[in-house]
Amino acid sequence: MTLTKEEIGRYLRNLNYPATREDIVQNATEQGADEELLDAMRRLPSRQYNAPVEINQALGDVS
Repeated sequence: MTLTKEEIGRYLRNLNYPATREDIVQNATEQGADEELLDAMRRLPSRQYNAPVEINQALGDVS
């Protein structure tokens, strides 16, 4: 996956924190994220994320 953190951030808009993996995937789906990004988000560790930077770091680990 070659999206920048700014591009990923576009799909995290309106996300309320803390957020679970399921919250992140649902929000990204509603924001129109493509299937590649959604697949990566579905592989995120199941935990609570408190900020976009945590999601970006975790996505770097799963991609």
